[in-house]
Amino acid sequence: MKLNLSLKFYSKPLEKDIQLVEKIILNHRIKLEKINNSKVENEHQVHSLSPLNNLDQGEEKESYEKYENRLISALNEESVFNIAVTGIYGSGKSSILNTFKKKYKENSQWDFLDISLSSFQINKDTFSDDKDSNSTDEKNSDMKIEEELTPEQIQLIERSILQQFFYAVPQNKIPLSRFKRITGNALTNKITALLVIILIISGLVFFDKVDYIEAIYSLPNWLPKLAFWCFLICFILLLYKLLSVSFELSEIKLNFHNSEFNIKNEKEKSILNDHLDEILYFFEATGKNVVIIEDLDRFNNNEIFVRLRELNSMINKYCEDRVVFLYAIKDDMFTDTERSKFFEYIIPVIPIINPTNAYDLIQKNYEEVVEDIDKRFLRNTCLYFDDMRLVKNILNEYQDYDNHLKYLQLDKNQVFAIVVYKNYYPNDFSKLNSNRGLIYNIFNDVKLSLIDKKITEITENIHKLEGRKSELSNEMLLSIDELNAVYSYYLNSSIRKKHDVVKYIKVDGETVNIDEYDKDVFLKLESLKNEKIEFSPQNIVSSK
Repeated sequence: MKLNLSLKFYSKPLEKDIQLVEKIILNHRIKLEKINNSKVENEHQVHSLSPLNNLDQGEEKESYEKYENRLISALNEESVFNIAVTGIYGSGKSSILNTFKKKYKENSQWDFLDISLSSFQINKDTFSDDKDSNSTDEKNSDMKIEEELTPEQIQLIERSILQQFFYAVPQNKIPLSRFKRITGNALTNKITALLVIILIISGLVFFDKVDYIEAIYSLPNWLPKLAFWCFLICFILLLYKLLSVSFELSEIKLNFHNSEFNIKNEKEKSILNDHLDEILYFFEATGKNVVIIEDLDRFNNNEIFVRLRELNSMINKYCEDRVVFLYAIKDDMFTDTERSKFFEYIIPVIPIINPTNAYDLIQKNYEEVVEDIDKRFLRNTCLYFDDMRLVKNILNEYQDYDNHLKYLQLDKNQVFAIVVYKNYYPNDFSKLNSNRGLIYNIFNDVKLSLIDKKITEITENIHKLEGRKSELSNEMLLSIDELNAVYSYYLNSSIRKKHDVVKYIKVDGETVNIDEYDKDVFLKLESLKNEKIEFSPQNIVSSK
């Protein structure tokens, strides 16, 4: 009986604990179901501006395969070392190359190396906005202007290319390279710390600052000499390290016997040529054999292309495997026959979008975005679209503006128009916030002047018409002949409305030539107001 009581006593709190655990488990299950069933809905269609890498899928597959076959043929041709993929900005060059790299990334035949200078900036002279606030943005993309780059600017470009060479592969693939990176367990830092410790200890021994040690233990006679050499070597190494970090020295030469000390730091030399041995070692060690160079044409200067061609020639003479430089450039980068002399093979890219097919592409791929825009207005606007990236950005920004400004109930065509203007003339658009720029001046100063001019023209026309009216009101017939002329004109006009060719009319039974009216004829007509007049076309009299 006692046992049963004890079980009942303990069973009640145990049941409560079980119920509590079940509730906790149930709550967690509900939360997990909510997380699994929750979906973030995308209200807007996002159009990425980055180059595509899936042209081998979908509608562009057939067009891409043609470019792919030409690339494969060019890369397999032993006599081809420099290939150009040419086309205007936004024609799809990068998308073709990205798709090709992705498809053949695991291919053992080609190992790709990407060089892109899209984020590399060179300072250029700019004009102040305050000097000419009424001027519009100028687009000189259609003009081929070769810009002169200073030696320092070319060095910056070469340094960027060199950095992208060596940062594209892990450090362990190029262990003998002098270009070292900062790592979490850098051996250089440990060696530097050890040199500092040796320098301090050897300095204390050499300068006899260890009396407290000699009081306990006598130092051997050879130790000061060893300390001197250790101190000297550590001091030179640390000094070299300090100078190389502080002044970016490229060469230090010391010769104690001949008292020679040489520091070399040239600023105008070619970085690619100066580090040619490093570059050759890089390609030999990594096995990279296809270098894809993009956005180099943005500088509008051919000198850097010449240097890269020379570099390619040096690499192929040194390395056993052929290395191909693949350039993505605009069509007008080289003039006349320079392009065919510089590259061994050229692949032209036909633009995906142009003014003739822009409207159809937008209606086909982005119909939901532009469904509220007037079709005729959109078609006329598409005549200026020739860059796919720009079109995508226009559609993205139009969605954002339309979404944020819905409560204003603005005209969709006007919103789209100002977004297009913003993308083609961003500098002038930014001036609108400070009540400046071409658009602001048109709707304020120019508009008012046009209205005033139109008012002046209308006022002058009104004055002319009023003067003419006054002249007509004051005009009087001064003779019977003038009255006959007025009547003749009115009568002939009325007859010729019925028939073009009339020679005679019959008035009160009498035939009269229409060119021989006199006052008697009009007096008879006056007396015959309600009678019909007979006229004769081509000498045949008929009634009217």
